[in-house]
Amino acid sequence: AQVQAIEKTRAEETGGLKAQIAQLLLASEATQGEARKLSAALRRGAGVQGRWGEQALRNVLEAAGLNNRFDFEEQFSTETEEGRRRPDVKVRMPGGGMFVIDAKASLNAFLEAQDAVDDPSREAALVRHGQSIKTHMIGLSNKAYWDQFKSETTPDFVAMFVPGDGYLAAALERQPELLTEAMDKRVVIVTPSTLFALCKAVAYGWRAEDQA
Repeated sequence: AQVQAIEKTRAEETGGLKAQIAQLLLASEATQGEARKLSAALRRGAGVQGRWGEQALRNVLEAAGLNNRFDFEEQFSTETEEGRRRPDVKVRMPGGGMFVIDAKASLNAFLEAQDAVDDPSREAALVRHGQSIKTHMIGLSNKAYWDQFKSETTPDFVAMFVPGDGYLAAALERQPELLTEAMDKRVVIVTPSTLFALCKAVAYGWRAEDQA
């Protein structure tokens, strides 16, 4: 009777485990399907990538506790000697400070790597991806946003948003000195996870100021 009871329990547990594995497989297939849809959508052009990057950036800021229009401002323009510049987001900090975030990094080469039919083609595309991220970083540094907001207390850096840790990791494998070079040029490269931590500190500062 004891053996039969144990065997019955084991059979029930095995059945439950099989059901959970089946659910995980279905969830994995659904995730892969959504990833393919996203990848296909992002290939439609820079406009789609730009809107997706802006939405991902907005999601991170709001998840960190910042309020749109009050704690950060989107798609504003600033006039410079070189013409009109349009950063993606300006984050306001306690005490009247602010910093700028750019979300225009191109992911075309990374997406090409996902479609590569062999390893040499994939590696060549990822090398182009690393160079693309570096080129964008240099161009962003040359814009010197910190000099364009002298009326406000502005840190001497600009945040360059890459909408996924995997995109940055792939670039760093081909450009190991990328982060160091970026910091030397006053560009802080952030992903959703690192930007969340930065903006969480800003949100905490606002709460402390409100309490005071």
